[in-house]
Amino acid sequence: MMQPLPKQSPSQSIGEIGVNIVSLKVHQSLGWNFRRTPQELDFGIDGYIDIVTDEGYVTGKSIAVQIKTGTSYLRDGSNTETWRYVGDLKHINYYINHHTPVLLLLVDPQNHEIWWRQFSAYETEKTLSGWTTEISKSSYLDDSSKQELNFIAGHAKDYLSHLDDFWNIGHKAKDNDLIILHVTRTEIETRNVRVFASTIKRLSASRTILCNSMGKIDFLIMGYDEDKRELYEIPEVRLWIKIMVDGVKELAYFLWLDDYAQGIVTIAACLCNAKKIDDQRVEFTDIIPLLEFMDQQFEGLNELTETFNIEDYNKPVSMRFGNKIREIIGATTHTAEIGSG
Repeated sequence: MMQPLPKQSPSQSIGEIGVNIVSLKVHQSLGWNFRRTPQELDFGIDGYIDIVTDEGYVTGKSIAVQIKTGTSYLRDGSNTETWRYVGDLKHINYYINHHTPVLLLLVDPQNHEIWWRQFSAYETEKTLSGWTTEISKSSYLDDSSKQELNFIAGHAKDYLSHLDDFWNIGHKAKDNDLIILHVTRTEIETRNVRVFASTIKRLSASRTILCNSMGKIDFLIMGYDEDKRELYEIPEVRLWIKIMVDGVKELAYFLWLDDYAQGIVTIAACLCNAKKIDDQRVEFTDIIPLLEFMDQQFEGLNELTETFNIEDYNKPVSMRFGNKIREIIGATTHTAEIGSG
């Protein structure tokens, strides 16, 4: 008598058919790649669709998929134009926290049809045992959905030009008296300070680069040439500056502070809620944040010079930075009294 053997359940067989149908559809109709999740690592994501350009370049952009296969899952929704997708409560947090967008797929194994929708927690309804959402019966996974899926995955960007500047900034610090960093309008509007902060961090990569970079960094905010407001009058710019200075505590060491410096003036005006009185005068409505910024930068300077054993630089940098802040305050009208900070 034959000994017992492992047995495949009907649901496992149907599930495997569904994964294969999805994989075939992704490759044939979309021209993209499909990576299935190993069964032992399947906690609610059955695989990933990897986006490939029409020229055959793999972009690095992906979409996660959860696949439900079989007629038992094809239940009418609130009307005859939708399917009712039923999910487990344990997957809600998992999908929300997932690093890629998540698609919910329903597969008809007989006709090889696939319906899809992007998971959105705020388009679900709670049930007694889990949650449910609806998928349009007209939302087929095929070449007609390619543009929308591309949008969901996100546009692949070319970072090499930026990285070239990032890689070479150490050489620039040595060979140039001034390095001007450009902050784009997109960075401002998305509150993205990572690029700016990463550049400053790059200049702190070694003692040699650090010593070559003292007082050489200025920055310009780009993309507002058509805006009649001054930069410090634009709320998005003010917010970006406040977020940036909260996270970058080494500016006192790196900033260029000569008469024509733009970065430090922009910081001061934004922090102090500056208002333009006329072409010659600017009013600082609150200078306390600027004084707090100065104290914060002194603390960052202490940490930086101690870490890299360049304490001799601390005093001259502190005096240069403090004098510049006092110069900026003295050149403006201000309604708040100068305090100790």
